[in-house]
Amino acid sequence: MDIRISSESVDALDHEGLAILLYSDERPPGGFCGRVDWRMNGLISRHMAGGLISGEYEERTLITPYRIGCGKLFLFGMGSRRDLTRERMWGLGRNMGTTVSAAGVRRFACHITGRPPFPFPVSEMTATAFSGLVEPFFRDGAPSHPDITCIVDPEDLRDEILLGLYQLKVTSKSEPGVRIHH
Repeated sequence: MDIRISSESVDALDHEGLAILLYSDERPPGGFCGRVDWRMNGLISRHMAGGLISGEYEERTLITPYRIGCGKLFLFGMGSRRDLTRERMWGLGRNMGTTVSAAGVRRFACHITGRPPFPFPVSEMTATAFSGLVEPFFRDGAPSHPDITCIVDPEDLRDEILLGLYQLKVTSKSEPGVRIHH
């Protein structure tokens, strides 16, 4: 499994899929999700305003995007920012890995951090979410080898995200199969 770190913009994406967070209490969506929404002419915001997407925890939405370089856009509801916990971060990762894997996507980008403030360190958020994310790809002892790009946004979180990925590599049962590129 290859995990790449990238600060590429929404316009530079070239993946089979893009998986991002959506908070129920951010209307319109902010941060990286807000830029994806803007690039798609407010499609996410319109779906939220129309009640088709809420951002509630464990909500999963698949959109065929336009104007961005990916074949599938996966939105994962995180609920309210004030309800963010380690358990929710692990659940997000697990939900993301299961959903993307079931869709047959093996080369995808994801953005999991959002904007500060956070109730715990970004490195911990990253390690926790990615521990849930990689698990479905190693199910039944037959690992598939996805190519995951972890999008760093905002850029000043790069070192913390990288630290979290190395923490994952050290603690993961699949350690020899995880390669980090930065």
